[in-house]
Amino acid sequence: MALIDTHTFIWFMYDDSKLSNNALSRIKSDKEVYVSIASLWEIAIKMQLFLNMMLKRFGNVIWREHIF
Repeated sequence: MALIDTHTFIWFMYDDSKLSNNALSRIKSDKEVYVSIASLWEIAIKMQLFLNMMLKRFGNVIWREHIF
């Protein structure tokens, strides 16, 4: 069993080279791998912050072009 943190989860999901070979093999060999609900909450917060930043920077273009 393994409990992985937010960065490890993201790096694993996106096959990022930042994840060490040791960590990658450990995740792949464990029968059960867990991600904390706090990690999922952290990802949701970061996504919302990113969306807010994009709307502040490009909101007028998005609305003017009727993308949404």
